[in-house]
Amino acid sequence: YKSENYLVFIYTTYKYTFSSHLINFIGDTMKIINKFRSYILEDEFSMNVYKDKIDIINYTTIGQIDTNKMIIYYDGGTIIINGKNLTLLKMLDDEILISGLINNIELK
Repeated sequence: YKSENYLVFIYTTYKYTFSSHLINFIGDTMKIINKFRSYILEDEFSMNVYKDKIDIINYTTIGQIDTNKMIIYYDGGTIIINGKNLTLLKMLDDEILISGLINNIELK
C-alpha cells in the first residue's frame, strides 16, 4: 500500500514538473515568435533620414507629390518634406523612399 502511494506521488510530481517545463517552453517560444513577427512586420511608424534620402515606414497616405514638396500622412500626424528634385525611389503599401536635395522636414 505504501509503495503504491509513493509511485503515485512520483508520477504526479513528474507529470507536474513536465507540464510546467512544457508551459515555460511554449511561453518562451511564443515570445521569440512575437519578437520575430514584430521585426519582420513592422507596425510602428518610423522615418530614417539619410544623405539625400528619406525612408518612411508605415505611412497612411500621400497628400502631395511634387519635385519641391511632398506631404506624407501617418497615424500620428503629417510629414512635410521641402527640397529640390524630390522623387519617389520606392513605393510599397507601407513604405516609401524619397530622394533629392532635402532642405527641411516638418513634423506636424
